[in-house]
Amino acid sequence: MCNVQRWEFQQSRELAGMTVDYLVNDARATKFDLNLEVTELDHRLGCCLTYSTDLFDEPRIAQMAGHWLNLLQALLADPQQRLSELPLLQDAERQQLLDSLGVEAGEQRLDQCIHSLFAEQARLRADAPALTFAGETLSYAELDARANQLAGMLRQRGVGP
Repeated sequence: MCNVQRWEFQQSRELAGMTVDYLVNDARATKFDLNLEVTELDHRLGCCLTYSTDLFDEPRIAQMAGHWLNLLQALLADPQQRLSELPLLQDAERQQLLDSLGVEAGEQRLDQCIHSLFAEQARLRADAPALTFAGETLSYAELDARANQLAGMLRQRGVGP
């Protein structure tokens, strides 16, 4: 969830014979898995991320905050950019991802669908870890086999073009 507030709304005020005070939210629990609260004050933004520690750890939240900062900086540099053109990753993250996929800097693989690119990685790096979740790790070959099995089941049930 994202909540954007202007500072003026967070001040005490008089309303029809009563005084309304703003209370700072210092709750240690969150109603949402992830909440970004943005407050505008004097042409600046103050931000607070509240998150479920059962789902996220501090390094992941720091990474997400960095991604959000990248988006904001890109918007400030060129407000006319299309959303699809905004950079999410930091340069080092982007390069690390490209290196892990065997893609040269600046190379775009637009001639192939994602499932073909993944199958290629499964052939090139069959035993390399592709996915880790809940203590279980699948290699590229294992994940590709499971994806193909799921695709076959979906086709049998009539899912497809």
